[in-house]
Amino acid sequence: MKPTFIDNQEGNTLASAIKNHLKVLRDKDVTPNEICISTAFFNPQGFERILSEIKHIGKVKLLLGADPTPEAYRKHRMPGDPKEPLITADEIEKSLKRLLEGINTDRDFLSYAPVVNNAINKLIEFLKSDQIEVKRYTGSFLHAKAYLFRGNERGLISGSSNLTYAGME
Repeated sequence: MKPTFIDNQEGNTLASAIKNHLKVLRDKDVTPNEICISTAFFNPQGFERILSEIKHIGKVKLLLGADPTPEAYRKHRMPGDPKEPLITADEIEKSLKRLLEGINTDRDFLSYAPVVNNAINKLIEFLKSDQIEVKRYTGSFLHAKAYLFRGNERGLISGSSNLTYAGME
């Protein structure tokens, strides 16, 4: 995979970069053994954007985390407040709770449009397979976004795009 800049403008999307890379490899009969994805945010519509190609990979590992509270919004430590690592552990717990609340809100307000329903059904079917492994990282904040292709033909995409529709497109 040659270095390239993906800006999600005029068709130069993360979804197309991932799908094109995997399709080129599949056409050469050198599909990666697995793809490892780390992301803070995830939604079915984002996953669906790359599913047509990642379903050809033997194993998909998805690591979900949470973004830290922006520094400007963090509470300043005062005398008597807990020390590290308790402060960070508390912030992680709050961030994961906010993330879960956000996921639940997103779920509750998903439209009943056929395209959304289709994305959810595809995700559910893929989750039922032995092909995907999903874990949540709670050891610290996971803000990194990376798409790592493992096998004979390796590759890496990293940047700021989560595995969401907005991040993919």
